[in-house]
Amino acid sequence: MSNYQNWAYTRNPFTYPLAKSYIRTLKIVSAHCKRLEAYGNDPELDILYQRLFPVFTAYKTNYALWIAAVARRKRRTQEVADKLKELSSTLIEDWDIRIQLHYRRSTASYKELMSGRRKSYQRGSIDRRIAQLEAFAELLSEFPVLSDIKQEVDDFYTTLDGWRKEQEQWKDKTRLLAATLRGLMPQLARVMFQNLGSLIILYPDSPGSVVRMFNMTLIRSVSNDRTAVEEEVLEEEALSEFDESLFEDDSPISILEEPTSDLPFN
Repeated sequence: MSNYQNWAYTRNPFTYPLAKSYIRTLKIVSAHCKRLEAYGNDPELDILYQRLFPVFTAYKTNYALWIAAVARRKRRTQEVADKLKELSSTLIEDWDIRIQLHYRRSTASYKELMSGRRKSYQRGSIDRRIAQLEAFAELLSEFPVLSDIKQEVDDFYTTLDGWRKEQEQWKDKTRLLAATLRGLMPQLARVMFQNLGSLIILYPDSPGSVVRMFNMTLIRSVSNDRTAVEEEVLEEEALSEFDESLFEDDSPISILEEPTSDLPFN
């Protein structure tokens, strides 16, 4: 005999809508919070507002931090991409030519400095190329006549390595904040469900009074509103990962683009 655990009226109707995306969660809960707040002089409704407010405040705060972290991460990602593109084309060619003004390709000194030729700076992973650049700077220290190149390499390496570390730090930060948001989403769904039950108790004969406390369009269906759709797309783009596969050992350097994900968050 069924124990009726799947009875429709015991299922939380907010679990799925609030699991779809960060921005949709923000909209749904914000609408409910504002409508409760409008009845702040009603002590019974104020109880529902006070139940929701601390969890929603935590969510809003972390969402703002996440948006900022994503923006910083994307900026550093693009800057690293631009630096690597500059290194693989203009700079390594210029340094190679200038080295040959002092040491022909057939000499031991040239072969020491450019052991991997230009391809060492044009192929391979990001971190491998940064390490190659650091080694290049160390080798140049043994050649005083190339001190001008040495200084340029040192400066370029310091900037690129610093940006790469920051990019990794912001990637970790976005993941931590995303995990916090995902942890708060089921809490918000639970509180919303509790509030729904309380509203039904308060208005058993007036379903309209219950419904007006929620944005039913967002809860019941995916909005056809163009702005809402664009915001969903922007969120997916913001969460896309920095594609390290573009820097496999057998792949030449190319301009970096962050691929979009099929999911609103990963």
